[in-house]
Amino acid sequence: MRVLGTLLLVALVVAVAFGAFVRSGETTAQDASEERISRLETLVDDLSTQVANLNDRVEALEGDGAGASGDSGASSAAVDISLSGTGDTATELIELQGVYTLEASCTEGFVFSIDGVNVDNPDEFVIIPLVGQPPFEGSTVMTFEGGRYAFSISCSDAWTLVLTTLG
Repeated sequence: MRVLGTLLLVALVVAVAFGAFVRSGETTAQDASEERISRLETLVDDLSTQVANLNDRVEALEGDGAGASGDSGASSAAVDISLSGTGDTATELIELQGVYTLEASCTEGFVFSIDGVNVDNPDEFVIIPLVGQPPFEGSTVMTFEGGRYAFSISCSDAWTLVLTTLG
């Protein structure tokens, strides 16, 4: 009888300890979730502030753009870039940074596609979603991180590629 009582006491202690462990885990999980939500809210506030600061800087730079000396020629050359050719071609290097619309066309062939590479940073993966069967006309918006880019055009006949800055 004494062994049975000891066994019951040990089972009771294990059950109580297990229950306390489970409850403490639930509390920790809840606390961690609330902490993560709080950190995310802080991050969103910080990002909103950074976006507002960037917008202010862009407005200031746009206002000063006409008075800049050496750099205004380079940036105005990048405002509207028009390329054209015939057949499968690789373009010359083009200095790009910022957001651009890419408008492309191809008159004839089996398939049309554009591939891009940043020669200053070959680790940058550039996916240009302009692919289709000719006659092809399409456009997309892309962000370029900065650097010299080359494009490989696949088209059996005449093609065009126009890059225009946004903003």
